[in-house]
Amino acid sequence: MNTHRIVVAGAGYAGVSAALRLARRVPAHVSVTLVSVTDRFVERIRLHQRAAGQDVGDWSLRTLIRGTRIELRIGVIEGIDYRNKLLHVGDDRIGFDTLVLALGSHVDVASVKGVREHAMAVDFGAVAEIHRALQKAAKHRGRVTIVGGGLTGIELASEIAESFADLQVSLVSQARLAGTWSEAARAHVLASLQGFGVRVEEGPHIKAVHAKHLDTDRGALPFDLCIWAGGFVGHSLAWNSGLKVNGRGQALVDAQLRSVSHPNVHVVGDLAAVAPELAPQMPMGCKSAMPAGAWAAENIARRLRGEPEQPLLYAVPFFCVSLGRRDGLIQTAARDGSMTGRVLTDRRGAWLKEFICRSTMWALKMERLGISGIQWVRKRPASEVEAPLPG
Repeated sequence: MNTHRIVVAGAGYAGVSAALRLARRVPAHVSVTLVSVTDRFVERIRLHQRAAGQDVGDWSLRTLIRGTRIELRIGVIEGIDYRNKLLHVGDDRIGFDTLVLALGSHVDVASVKGVREHAMAVDFGAVAEIHRALQKAAKHRGRVTIVGGGLTGIELASEIAESFADLQVSLVSQARLAGTWSEAARAHVLASLQGFGVRVEEGPHIKAVHAKHLDTDRGALPFDLCIWAGGFVGHSLAWNSGLKVNGRGQALVDAQLRSVSHPNVHVVGDLAAVAPELAPQMPMGCKSAMPAGAWAAENIARRLRGEPEQPLLYAVPFFCVSLGRRDGLIQTAARDGSMTGRVLTDRRGAWLKEFICRSTMWALKMERLGISGIQWVRKRPASEVEAPLPG
């Protein structure tokens, strides 16, 4: 029997989840190859801790897949030839019969003039440099401005302000901070940031970043160090290779997580966006990336068995955010799915947030051992949702 070649491109939360589940589900004649730019597994949910100088451990990809039949290939993917089913990895060509794209996202540094030149983006390769820059700025009570009011920006501002008491930390958000959460959650986030001495600037439109200030519609906002967390975009290989994408560079997928323009390609994690006419969007982050990776693997296994693929049913039960090491917030969803339900805060919130972060690694280790550790809350299918009564 000829070998069927499955290649998973990208070894973040989604890619590793897909590869581990595939290794358990597909027949022996099917090969599984995982392609990664590095031999380390990057815990992106802990980058704010690394930036603050904390030792959060280091994970080897080879250790995470040890004992499975996954082949790990290290290299930068420079192109995809869909017609001939080849990945261009440096000078190598890796053939595939089934492809899973899990290349993730990165901080958007192109939308605002001057970000590349005058700000530091929150990326794994940059966090050590960010930490050194913070140490240098702290020596003269420097002004550190963090741009971006999402989870990344909030966690960075809290962690840096707690770890570097001598810094003057500002958090700049164009939108209302935690504006889609309950008022209780928003109030707690603002109070926690205020407790750390973080100055919050809500609403300014940033026109450009200069060497020592932000140019905004409210005038100049000075800084000594600018850290950029102002939104994320999909890996450029999606649109460079011809996949249909949205305005953030994410590949549009159907409910089975297949590219709407290339149905033989599955796309998972931050690189994927459900086509807007099909279903509600899934948020970026490991909370959706891991279920998507596991579900794509299940669908590929179904197809190889001659069974129909199934839509991913996924619901967001909560958001969680760390506010330094001793405070955290868990914002649960209301009945309508909005993030306006009950909240858990303070040390209990911090403890649960840390538990959730650790559970991602536990889940991957369980998958390696043959246990379905990746679990999620499943949204009810439309056919089961009761229609409203007439009149």
